[in-house]
Amino acid sequence: RMVPSVVSRCASHHGPSRTSLPILLAVLAGFEALWQCPVGAGGAPRSAPLCGLAVKSGAAKRPSKSGTCPRPVARSKAELIDIVRDMRLSNEAALSALSDIRQLSIMMKQPDWVGVVDGLAGRGLWEDTWQLLSFLQQQGAAPDILRVVYNAFSLAYSKAGAWQDSLQMLDTMRKDGIEPSELSFNYVIRACATSKAWERALEVLHSAGCWGVTPDKLSYDAAMLAVASADLDSTRTGEELYSEYLRSGLLQQPLIWRRSGFWLLDLHELGLDMAKVAVRVSLKQVLDRVRQPPRYVMILTGRGVHSADGPVLQPTIIQLLRDEYGIKAVAAAKGGALKIFADELRRLARERRVS
Repeated sequence: RMVPSVVSRCASHHGPSRTSLPILLAVLAGFEALWQCPVGAGGAPRSAPLCGLAVKSGAAKRPSKSGTCPRPVARSKAELIDIVRDMRLSNEAALSALSDIRQLSIMMKQPDWVGVVDGLAGRGLWEDTWQLLSFLQQQGAAPDILRVVYNAFSLAYSKAGAWQDSLQMLDTMRKDGIEPSELSFNYVIRACATSKAWERALEVLHSAGCWGVTPDKLSYDAAMLAVASADLDSTRTGEELYSEYLRSGLLQQPLIWRRSGFWLLDLHELGLDMAKVAVRVSLKQVLDRVRQPPRYVMILTGRGVHSADGPVLQPTIIQLLRDEYGIKAVAAAKGGALKIFADELRRLARERRVS
């Protein structure tokens, strides 16, 4: 008798719009849990809070064995997603949570689906992941939601280095009427990098325009990662890709002449592999542009204080200068930069003329 009254109040308060559906679903779920609770003495229903139905935002308190509900305790979508992603829990628990997630599909946001697909793929439950995609298509999910799910597939493939499957995902998206995004291509390129398929990575990068997609900075960083990870002398290919990156306009020229008589090379906006190529190309430009070397070249690397793994860029550049050029760089700018002085540059210029 209470259900029609509550539904009528929700409808009058929120109107017949779609926004009232989550509230109505929650109300009906509460009544269903109350209906299935075991009865107390005299046939009266227990006055417990709906058999442990979650009231707070945290996990619901598990009822005692004497008064357990035949259905699981209601859980929030965040808790359900955590169950799917927690590899310490069994696949059975993850699939049970997935069943509840389907019922909450109207309340799921784009990042939520990324977490679900990432968790299922991490467990190797690919068939269940594809079934989830089919379910969303049958439910008439918005193209933006479907694109996010497709991209989550590509992300999982990129982690596994399955570049063929990741590349096939682009064709599947197009056949299903979903236009790929920059992120879609970035995941495919990264999958090629993981598999050391650098030629395929460059093909994907250069074919993005045919799909109506313009590569972004992450696209070029992923492509450079693929070139750097290949088992070949990739110096020339890397330099060509770096030059293409500059021509695209996505990257401002990091090598700047200062009137006080030195060159400044700023590596802050570059990924690790792109930064290494920038150092090689910039040193060539410095030695080619002037007959007399400048006072010094300053390379801005940062101190790595905001990096989760500690300083990475500066130690890498120090090793590159030492191994490839025999240069012992000097720390500057309170440890956030490296200096190459004129005597080192003169030596490099002499060696360059001899070679």
